[in-house]
Amino acid sequence: MRNIAASSRSLQRAGHQALAGAVALLLGVPLAMAGPCAPPPEAVSVTYASQSNSALQDDFEDGLLERHWSLKHILPRSYAYTDKIVSQGRQALLITVHHGDQQSEGAEGDRCSERAELMEPAYATLGIGPDLWYGFSLYLPDNLPPIDRRLILAQIKQPSAGIIPPDHAAATPGYRSGNPVVALRLRQIKSATGEDLLCFSVTPGNDGETHKQHIAIVQLKRADAVGRWHDIVLHAKIVPQDPVKSRLDLWFDDQKVPRQPGVPQAIAIGYAQAQPTSYFKIGPYRDQAEPGSAEVDAPWTFGLDAFKRHVGGSDSVAAVSPPAIKDAQKLGDTAACAKALRRVE
Repeated sequence: MRNIAASSRSLQRAGHQALAGAVALLLGVPLAMAGPCAPPPEAVSVTYASQSNSALQDDFEDGLLERHWSLKHILPRSYAYTDKIVSQGRQALLITVHHGDQQSEGAEGDRCSERAELMEPAYATLGIGPDLWYGFSLYLPDNLPPIDRRLILAQIKQPSAGIIPPDHAAATPGYRSGNPVVALRLRQIKSATGEDLLCFSVTPGNDGETHKQHIAIVQLKRADAVGRWHDIVLHAKIVPQDPVKSRLDLWFDDQKVPRQPGVPQAIAIGYAQAQPTSYFKIGPYRDQAEPGSAEVDAPWTFGLDAFKRHVGGSDSVAAVSPPAIKDAQKLGDTAACAKALRRVE
């Protein structure tokens, strides 16, 4: 049962205030100053063989984050458990990215990035080819700053240690870019009437660089999206250079998100020159604020709960879906987000 749905409006307000307090405590840790951007890190994770290598889950109830994840890409100050606002059970996880966290330079001249990500551990690494299903609940706090630059909330990647390195002259444009095979992105924009909108989208990565397409988009009024949980399910089948066998689908708040107009259903997923394995990361990965610009250099916090991974099956959405949201909004128009995302990414 969802705690936020089971209580009255006054209890909801109290919960939101308590969450704000928990976030403030998490953000109260002194910030490290960002230095020169470091080279991109290699994807190496710890080994902890306590679960099977196919079905994974973390409901964040045991308080043992290192049991379920590699913590290579997140600092100790960047996560905290909370019992104030949860999707299910007794507690959830708050993740915050600060200025300079796990800072590294991007590929192909991308901006300096910073992150607070949980990564699947080495024992959970999979070969490409099977259907991959990931589900989780995502909380957007009321006081979330404007998402005014690139932000990836979850991603599936292939390691760069492939048959050739990404900077090799024969590397395909997509492989050289270093982009994820699958990325769940979030951006805030303003509508033509000045209303704040949140744009969730999914982009694919492949050798032909069609990853630059936002193939499925969810457009929500910010006021309706924050202060609540959202259910996310990602389905991917990585078959490089084979658009017929590849799959990429998104479910948002228990509804399948349709492809954008003009986007083909058959799109290749993955990089043929990369290592033929994949791993999943969840948590904010963003561009660093541009000095002297209007971009807001502030910590961004998100809540996570009810994570599950399932391998196999062409229709396994139920195997990873969090409990259904009773008051979910129907998906609607995406024109404003589609136009804005074409301009920025």
